[in-house]
Amino acid sequence: MDRSRTSAPWIVVLSAVSVLSACGLTNKTLTVPATTMDMAQVTGVVDQNNSCTPPTSPAPMPDAWWNAQPAANQQMPAVGFQIWRNAANGGACQEHKDIAYRGFFQYDLSTVAPLKTVTAASITFASKVLPPDATPNASNLCDGRSGGLGSLWEVTPTIPFPPGMMVLPPNVPFPAGFKLVAFTLPWVPGAVGTHTTTDSTGSSGATFTVDVTSRVQKALADTQPVIQFMLSGTDEAFPRPITPPASVDCLTLIEVQSMTVTYVGS
Repeated sequence: MDRSRTSAPWIVVLSAVSVLSACGLTNKTLTVPATTMDMAQVTGVVDQNNSCTPPTSPAPMPDAWWNAQPAANQQMPAVGFQIWRNAANGGACQEHKDIAYRGFFQYDLSTVAPLKTVTAASITFASKVLPPDATPNASNLCDGRSGGLGSLWEVTPTIPFPPGMMVLPPNVPFPAGFKLVAFTLPWVPGAVGTHTTTDSTGSSGATFTVDVTSRVQKALADTQPVIQFMLSGTDEAFPRPITPPASVDCLTLIEVQSMTVTYVGS
């Protein structure tokens, strides 16, 4: 057995470290804060064939909901879904409204672009405000820890990013994107694919950390001023072909942390 081959990897690592040290370069870390935005798409059916008395609980309105939130909640992307059924007239009314929410967050790359070599980048976010209809086994597509969180995307191409809640017309799709990871349903701790890990946060909620090194490196190579991400929900099969049996509220708020960037610098 040629033992010199087994020693080669650490010799290479030590050599690389030695070269960096000799040149006065070290691995350094930079954090980049996130800015957020929300979008919602509203579909549904107005029942014109049956008698529908005014509903006992009015249908939710995304922009009205957002405007009523405290400032801290408005900084957290909203993701998930709301299904509203007009339960008036003993169920004879077929009126319903379906709302899909997607949360967006972006990082300004102006402080990252001048760096010599970016060697790693990661983002971390957590389900912070869970919906009232979350269930432990996600039998209604609304998980007890991750709520209505379905997938993470990079938004490509990038889009305008005004603050607040943007309500899309039924025939306008959400922005295009490149899917980075689809989260498990029901939620389970550990690795999700090859670039994501997740763990519980106390008695409820979950945190997710995603390695986005290659995406940040590509964005820098393409001289993008920002990199944007989008969170989609667990149930976006709207508009529904049949009337849902009951209302479900799976609107979830996600707390997004700063992006961590590791680079080689002096």
